[in-house]
Amino acid sequence: MRTTMVTMTRHGLLYPLAPLWCLLLGASAALAGPASSGGWTHRGDDFDQGLFTGAEVDDAGRLTLASFEGLNMALGRRATAGTVTLVGTRSVTDGDVATDWRFNNRTDVLGQRVQVDLDGDRGITQVRILPGRIIDQRPNFFLKGYRLYVSTERAPDDWILVAQHLDNDQPVVDTRAASSWIEVDDQGAPLPVLGRYVRVEVAREDPPNWVSIGEIEVYGSGYRAAGSFESAVLDAGRPVHVGRVRFGGSAPAGTDLRVQVRTSADATAWAEWHRVPVWDVADGAAGVAVTEPGPARFVQYRVVMETRRPLQTPSLDWIEVDYTSQYPASVLTAAIEPRRPVLGEETLFTCVVEADIGPQDQGFAHVQVNLPGQIQAVRLNGAPLPAAAYTARWDTDGLTLHLQPEYRLTHSGSLAIDFAAVLLRPTLAIRAGVASAGAREQRQYAQPAGDGSLILEGRGFLERALPRDGVVVQPNPFDPGLGPAHIQLDLANVQHPRPLHVAVYDLRGRRVRRLLDGEPVTAGRRLLQWDGRDQHGRRVPPGLYVLRVDIRADREDVWLGTLGVLY
Repeated sequence: MRTTMVTMTRHGLLYPLAPLWCLLLGASAALAGPASSGGWTHRGDDFDQGLFTGAEVDDAGRLTLASFEGLNMALGRRATAGTVTLVGTRSVTDGDVATDWRFNNRTDVLGQRVQVDLDGDRGITQVRILPGRIIDQRPNFFLKGYRLYVSTERAPDDWILVAQHLDNDQPVVDTRAASSWIEVDDQGAPLPVLGRYVRVEVAREDPPNWVSIGEIEVYGSGYRAAGSFESAVLDAGRPVHVGRVRFGGSAPAGTDLRVQVRTSADATAWAEWHRVPVWDVADGAAGVAVTEPGPARFVQYRVVMETRRPLQTPSLDWIEVDYTSQYPASVLTAAIEPRRPVLGEETLFTCVVEADIGPQDQGFAHVQVNLPGQIQAVRLNGAPLPAAAYTARWDTDGLTLHLQPEYRLTHSGSLAIDFAAVLLRPTLAIRAGVASAGAREQRQYAQPAGDGSLILEGRGFLERALPRDGVVVQPNPFDPGLGPAHIQLDLANVQHPRPLHVAVYDLRGRRVRRLLDGEPVTAGRRLLQWDGRDQHGRRVPPGLYVLRVDIRADREDVWLGTLGVLY
């Protein structure tokens, strides 16, 4: 097992933080050749170079949270004896037996306790108690009998007896060597006991001798609560269009694994990680488009892992990043105004995309902006386009504009889009992407035209997750034979995914149809539909129905309204 606690390589060598871009991974032949397309595939030993923080590569070649196996989990942790905090010359968790705790030099120590806080639940299988250095002059100043207890973070006062030895004759207490662990498997190996707190209780005293505890060591299994891996910088050797990323791994219940990819033209200017989109394991299996600005020569990815179950870890098995040398524009910039709209209020925004399109570039026919809204007008090089020149739609991911063939941008120019939208979170990094006619899913994303030109910062405050007028149903009433009812939901201030429930009930309170059942969502505008059918696919009778929207954010927020069905 190869474990790294701080910023280190997998092999335990200190890794210089700068210049990181010089540390290139040789995992793909695509690095060397000037082919029009390529990419990187990393697995196993390919994770060798990078920044490990609370993470490691396990023996199966998977990127996981750092394991505690073989580590003294008590080292550097807080220890107490009653109301006394054991620090300095009294420390029992500093790795130095020259400092020790002698129970204030008392000889009547029966029932006295020392407690260690491991700073989180761990799978504990072994405890060692070393006497202080005074044992060299006073050979009897060691623990003659003990009981060991463990309690969890959730129930710190519910102590479980895990080991005891009432007639110990060894200066160094070792529960494994003494076979004093109570819960063992069929081969006699200790079974892990989950706990955050370890209590040592003196179970035998030997007056007139004192008891000296120089060090308490705790060993076992489990994983750190959080960790991350930041890859070395990948160099394509020339500006490329970074396309899709795919990755595989697992995130057992109670764990999370998130992947991010960012790009840079010069390996110096990077987007801050908190502004880079995040994908989970389900996203990686299907493959997702990289939405960082391009073209770019350098790429870097980061893996962030968490667990709420100390004996479980998420893992990343492999990751692929694709690129191509063909892209819509040599230079693509964008800006949006106004940049400080009022939170929760409908605002008319203008997003301007400027493109430098050379003879080798593809040009573009599609534009996407990650702010859902209704397009009001489009201007090409300052001239308004007729409504027949484009089609537009919006969904939860944003608005999309499709230009008709004769209006596609094949030469350098600017495209201005006026659209009505609502900002529902305090800040939003706007991402404007374009794609050529034949590669709609391979978008090139724009660089900011200036400092902060693609950052929206809302004014004011929205107290509720479901603002007033946050749910709109059109048409209402509706005829299912003519089409579904469109349900627009505005969710505000939901910074982290929270479960959203949307359901239709009859007037007796019986649920007719679930539209969303606990899907994790964040702030933004969403669009749902109800086709007038129940959970079994049958058309409901005409009449009034109740629409219930329930979001569990900082507090439960519920919206109720009526929906009419007619035929």
